[in-house]
Amino acid sequence: MVSRAVVKDLVPVVKLSISSGIMLCLELWTYGTMLFWSYLLDTCQTLSLNINSWEFMISLSFYGAGCVRVANELVRGNAKVVKFSIKVLLVTSGVIGAVFFVLCLVFRKNIAHLFTNDERVADIVSDLSLLLSFSVLLMY
Repeated sequence: MVSRAVVKDLVPVVKLSISSGIMLCLELWTYGTMLFWSYLLDTCQTLSLNINSWEFMISLSFYGAGCVRVANELVRGNAKVVKFSIKVLLVTSGVIGAVFFVLCLVFRKNIAHLFTNDERVADIVSDLSLLLSFSVLLMY
């Protein structure tokens, strides 16, 4: 038999979960739509969005791991550990964003060669690399 205490706070958690899931779905659908339209419009934009999507998947995995860690500690009632976990997640996110920012700047001439052999496209992508680097940094 389930006690009332168990389901008392279930409704706010469900509401938060549904809104979080909708937000995540909209973000992923936006990326998918952008990739589709960029394929139809321009190869250079497609390459930039593809690199940005790779970086997004890495950040999404850290987001998921952090949410599980924080949720587990909230259930245990460890407020200090929750605060520490959030700080660690923010610092880790910043460091990873900075690393990808630097990588995009350092390899700006060669980054397009991961996807294409066309020199014209590679030159245009290298010209856009500063914008790509900042978008990667701000994504985190």
